[in-house]
Amino acid sequence: MFQRNKKFIASAVSAALICSAMTSPLGISPLKTEIPEENPSMITAEAASEVITVDDMPTEYEYAAQWIWENRIMAEGSTGSASKRYNIFFDQIVDGKGTLNYVVRWHSTKTITLEQRRNLEVAVGECINAWTDWLVGYENWPYQEIDVNIVGWAVTNPSLLLDLQPDEIVYTDTVEYVIQPGESSEIPTTMANAPTELSRFDHFWDENYEYPGGLDKRFDQYIWATQGFPDYGGCGGDWGQRLSDTYYIGIAEGTSSKHVQIHEVGHGFGITDFYGGEGESDGYPPGGFPGNGTSIMMAGSSSEITDFDGWLLRYMWTQIKDEEGRFDIESAQTTTTTTTTTTTTTETTTTTTTTTTTPIGDVVTEEAEVSVDENGNWVFNANGADYAEVYFESEPYAGANGALGYWDGEWLQPGWEGTCDENGSLMVPVSFEGEVGEVQVQKYWSGVWDNTAQDMIDVDMTVAKVILYYGDVETTTTTTTTTAPVPEQGTVEAEVTVDDWGNWVFNANKAVSADIYFASEPYAGANGALGYWDGEWLQPTWEGTCDENGELVVSVDFNSEVGDVTVSKYWSGVWDSATGDTIDCDMTVAKVVLYYGEKETTTTTTTTTTTTTTTTTTTTTTTTTTTTTPEDTTTTTTTTTTTTPPVIDVTLYGDADLDGQVKMSDVIKIMCHASNRDAFPLEAQAEFNCDVYQRGDGVDLSDALSIQKKVAQLIDTLPESVM
Repeated sequence: MFQRNKKFIASAVSAALICSAMTSPLGISPLKTEIPEENPSMITAEAASEVITVDDMPTEYEYAAQWIWENRIMAEGSTGSASKRYNIFFDQIVDGKGTLNYVVRWHSTKTITLEQRRNLEVAVGECINAWTDWLVGYENWPYQEIDVNIVGWAVTNPSLLLDLQPDEIVYTDTVEYVIQPGESSEIPTTMANAPTELSRFDHFWDENYEYPGGLDKRFDQYIWATQGFPDYGGCGGDWGQRLSDTYYIGIAEGTSSKHVQIHEVGHGFGITDFYGGEGESDGYPPGGFPGNGTSIMMAGSSSEITDFDGWLLRYMWTQIKDEEGRFDIESAQTTTTTTTTTTTTTETTTTTTTTTTTPIGDVVTEEAEVSVDENGNWVFNANGADYAEVYFESEPYAGANGALGYWDGEWLQPGWEGTCDENGSLMVPVSFEGEVGEVQVQKYWSGVWDNTAQDMIDVDMTVAKVILYYGDVETTTTTTTTTAPVPEQGTVEAEVTVDDWGNWVFNANKAVSADIYFASEPYAGANGALGYWDGEWLQPTWEGTCDENGELVVSVDFNSEVGDVTVSKYWSGVWDSATGDTIDCDMTVAKVVLYYGEKETTTTTTTTTTTTTTTTTTTTTTTTTTTTTPEDTTTTTTTTTTTTPPVIDVTLYGDADLDGQVKMSDVIKIMCHASNRDAFPLEAQAEFNCDVYQRGDGVDLSDALSIQKKVAQLIDTLPESVM
């Protein structure tokens, strides 16, 4: 709350630092079904096909749910009749008759576009409904979909809201913000707030209070977007959620995972963090979390609401719904609206089955031998085990992500991510369906928050051991079936979503090829990979440079009836003439066009001549380029003739910017050069220094990889190899 002296002291009700994957592939989030926008639909006992009650809770969940309710939620006064804390999301939603209103406190000096503001409202609503979907049809919960609205923006300077619309409400009253020990100096010391007379937080205890202008004018919580806050650190409670401005722009643009906001929303429902040990006063239930052993409310252990998390929310509703004078369910009911849409079309049906297994009963265990392959990945033999636990060691509270790769009837490559405990230990579980042999463990990134640098810094991580389990397992299977039209000829624009790891996902829907349109800065370079099943698991890499409009098109041909395709971006950057170096820049997938039908071939030939003034060398390049359309097929032939330059002595292998050091900036410079040699030229000395892979064949992305290995101390010397 705001103090009378107009100074605001930050107080985190619940906080978490959750590290999210930057480049980990493969992992598809379920899509939410759209409903009419008029009024939130209701589910009553008559409307629901089956009423769910607490008696339907899995038996193995009961003790853990009761322990959390009694030893954490009630003991800490998160809600319940003892504390009279009647302002959590349950109360706000029911009192708002199925609506939830936010004000965004834009505690930042950055601008935010109209499209980003509108998309943020959608993203925040998805995070709320990710929880309340578990309540649909459960013990008199009256709503099917919660209508979440952003009803105002509190901002120190309205010009930060680009293309401000007449119907957008802006609050500009300010207070002084006092930066707390350990917080970044980038946090602005002046921040705006909305009128307290419209705040439910300030008036929930007064059942006779009337909001100026009516119930629709109130706001229930803040979205507090703070400049200088860690991108994946935050806090939440019945007052709102606080994360960085960069993070909220990220979930608006689909480039950041929503699971951090979903975690903080969990606090708004009264669910606690679980930072302590097993059975401790700030810890998790004795015996651990039932189900798959994880919870989205235990920072770093899950990136989605688990089955147990959903049942815990239901259990809480059972405990509080009948508290005297708290919920007026009768007046919360409104007319049920049903909308039916019928479409006649040729369709393809896609069925996705996800199976989770957990060892139960008596099992036999053994420790697997772990080795390291030539690419630095850990490898172990599962030897037909039913289940395995991979134990990583790093710095305390370090976050990390990566993927596993193994054959289990088909090639699988599930992603993993998590946060180490106070001892620097992280366990990643994996279950097997068939007789699995060799398993590859990849790590994409590991890092820890550094208070001095106010940023994440890279740290080492290793696999300490792998425990194999043999015996009976409990299996939970979820099957999702989707249908989509398949045209015989022509083009269709695919729907593009973002998964929990920030990768783009689209369904190729049996197309013969696809064009992926990226949008970024003019002349930005980028690279990444695709992942899809095409008779076998394929993961081709892609790279390129945007045109003068910031557009880059990556084409991919399919050999069979391909379904979901995951698009990962490893890096995107643009040359900055002011710094004389490449700087990172944002990139997004603007659209994906699918192609169907037969193809024809057309060919165009272009000849260009380039003269290099630093030597007497002239290079002539003849390029034959074919463009693919629904009727066209492309064949590309490149012929290059180069005269040998004068002999140059190496000053330092791997030094691209000629500063006498070998570091990541040299790697980026080589990657840019390899993607567009005209836009990112190298000096002759730098090119001679950086031909370090198959030395003698010139500079390309293989040389960048070798230099990166040297920087990461995976190899001792350069060049890595010689022709």
